[in-house]
Amino acid sequence: MDGIDNSELFRRLLEIPLFREINNALRGQSGPVDWKIAAQISEAVAGSGRRSGKPSAADVAELSQACRIAELAVIGHSGWGPVQGVADVRLVGRTQWAHVNLDALKQLVESLAAKLSTDAAAGMRLGPAAPLLGAISPFLMGSQIGIVVGYLSHKALGMWDLCLPRTRKGRLCFNFPNMLDVERDLQVKPQHFRMWLALHEVSHELHFQAVSWMRPYLIGLIEQYIQATEIDSSQLVSRLGNLNNPDELSTIVQRPEDLFPLLRSPAQDALVERIQCFTSAAEGYSDWIVRKAGLGLTEQFDRISEGMTRRRAERSSPERMMEKMFGLDLGNEQQRRGNRFVVTIAAAGELEHLWEKPENLPDLAELAQPHRWLSRVGTS
Repeated sequence: MDGIDNSELFRRLLEIPLFREINNALRGQSGPVDWKIAAQISEAVAGSGRRSGKPSAADVAELSQACRIAELAVIGHSGWGPVQGVADVRLVGRTQWAHVNLDALKQLVESLAAKLSTDAAAGMRLGPAAPLLGAISPFLMGSQIGIVVGYLSHKALGMWDLCLPRTRKGRLCFNFPNMLDVERDLQVKPQHFRMWLALHEVSHELHFQAVSWMRPYLIGLIEQYIQATEIDSSQLVSRLGNLNNPDELSTIVQRPEDLFPLLRSPAQDALVERIQCFTSAAEGYSDWIVRKAGLGLTEQFDRISEGMTRRRAERSSPERMMEKMFGLDLGNEQQRRGNRFVVTIAAAGELEHLWEKPENLPDLAELAQPHRWLSRVGTS
């Protein structure tokens, strides 16, 4: 990933007692994920690359004020009922961002790890790799999620870069070094970009607060997707046999999805479609709210939005790994479909019905042809 010095990264990774951790894993772990090694690796990856200054008190105050303004604007344009709101706004470095998000992903990662460990113990689909995988999987899962989150810390701006609801409501955590990078790359005034970013994060946070069924619905789909996961046993055996090879370790660091090779099972295809329909509608709705509120709050709104669309198109290997793990599609096409769908049903005056219940979500055909959704759900 841009901005990371590989030689420095490998030096930092080798400072971790890697093979001692492998030996500990082989002796057995107390849980399905070695969170200690996950934290060590994520910190090493997040701490590599170009250094950025720490946020000043003025930076923190400016972003906190932007979030308060965004909260009022989003509530005003959405018409949502009572929400908890945003009580905790943090401006952090990449390492702190990685720590916060490791914790936020814990429930889903442990579900995936438990599923794979169960399969290994039962010998399902894994052949000769089953006993070894059962012993070493906590280390492998900890290593993989540590690498993924560490790399994501070099791109993510907040908590809602992925449409994944967090267990702790009302807290927003912004990645200060990446904010500075984007402000420089887009050549926009910091106060305008920070207002746009506050709107983006606040709109997602309040949406999941206001619609009570959204979080359990999405988490339920992802849990079903996880339970249908399969492992490519032939690739796994090859990877396990080469972990002590420095060249192989280098490849794994650059391509974390190769560490624990997952297959897309047929049962997951239908679940991916449902997850995509949800995230497309949710992202489209958030963009609609942000645009309505943002045009009156930042004069560089269109320039920032266009720049962020281009930035989303540059999907990294860790983002692809997240897609494999949780069934999320992070591409711009999903975003565009959701945007077109929401704009169309809003113009027809039927947007209020979209989030009444899960059955009102569009399917793929309705996302592409909103009039079909209007015929099924609309009241006019």
